[in-house]
Amino acid sequence: MPSTHVPTAPSSLPTPAPSLARGKLSFSSAVGLVGVAPAAVDGAATAAIGNALLACAPALDAVEDVAASRRRRLSANATARASVGFRGVAYEDDATLVAAAAEALLEDAAASLAAAVASGLFAATLRREAAALGATALANCTVDVNLTLAALANATASFAVTTPPPSAAPSLPRSGDDDDDDETRFILRILVICALAVVVPSVSIWALCHGYTAAQDTYYSIVVPAEKY
Repeated sequence: MPSTHVPTAPSSLPTPAPSLARGKLSFSSAVGLVGVAPAAVDGAATAAIGNALLACAPALDAVEDVAASRRRRLSANATARASVGFRGVAYEDDATLVAAAAEALLEDAAASLAAAVASGLFAATLRREAAALGATALANCTVDVNLTLAALANATASFAVTTPPPSAAPSLPRSGDDDDDDETRFILRILVICALAVVVPSVSIWALCHGYTAAQDTYYSIVVPAEKY
């Protein structure tokens, strides 16, 4: 015998989807350059340095805050030097592992970059990126190996856990019955207005639509005589 059960609509809206926490890991260090002044490290130069760091440190997902720090004034005959700080970024999807992941990032990124600096790979990569981006400030500079290796040996790592707000619950579609009810109420309202205009000719059309009479608000006093309606 076929079932006569009729499915019913859910009694409540779906609960919002949960938001997953995510860890952002940061690796902070610096690169030493010889033959370029800090003021000459412009946007193209910082982009080239960031790209070279990413190419030599696979553990990093991005490089941010690349900037040359100010150094004490050098004598007129001294070779220009710049210490360019940076912050490497990586992400950890499991919020319970961010502390361990930050430690691993510190070790991996520092080791990868130190090897690239010592072997000359970083310098070659930096020259290639500078040429591709038109970073003329880096055209004749070299990497200060000792300064960079010392900075990498003293690199630091940190992490932050972010939790985005919950996603909004989906709204239920409006049924056709609701539209029909609204249309019926509108038609009934028009009929009532017409009937009142015939029975009480001193009531204006505007007043009927807005719930006022001529006695209540004399400012809106446009009256439609019954014989003309």
